[in-house]
Amino acid sequence: MEEIKTIFTSVFSGVITAALLYWFSLMVKNVIIPGYQRIAYKGIDLSGDWEGEYRHSELITFSFSLTLKQNAHDVKGSFNVLKLKNGQQEKITNMTVEGEIWEGFLSLKCRTVSNKELSFGSALLKVNAPELNGKYIFRNLVKVGDEIGAFNLDLIRTNSNA
Repeated sequence: MEEIKTIFTSVFSGVITAALLYWFSLMVKNVIIPGYQRIAYKGIDLSGDWEGEYRHSELITFSFSLTLKQNAHDVKGSFNVLKLKNGQQEKITNMTVEGEIWEGFLSLKCRTVSNKELSFGSALLKVNAPELNGKYIFRNLVKVGDEIGAFNLDLIRTNSNA
């Protein structure tokens, strides 16, 4: 009977120790490190709303909205693309974005939110005070064969969350 008690106590203390170590690692990863980064980061803050437009042709225009939340160099948010044909809404694509700011450039990785149309893209944007200017490269779902599309992406800050 004493051996079962010893085994049970050992297993129980091992599970509690593992749970405490896991909790501690989550605290370090999700609270302590981000808090330190917020205090130590002295770079530009891109948090907020950004908007832009790209005229593909006389008939087709794309309207963009980007919302960013920033923690030091890391950014996350949403990117919405509205396709207008003859001034009428044809399609909306909603994406999540993740990326980072490094030496005056913002690099973003974009993926669609919906599983109905899987697309993704990347943007490399130069930070120019209240503007972001660069290129957006993406998987073009409209063309047959899943071709690569690319266009200039110029965004202007419309609202700051700072």
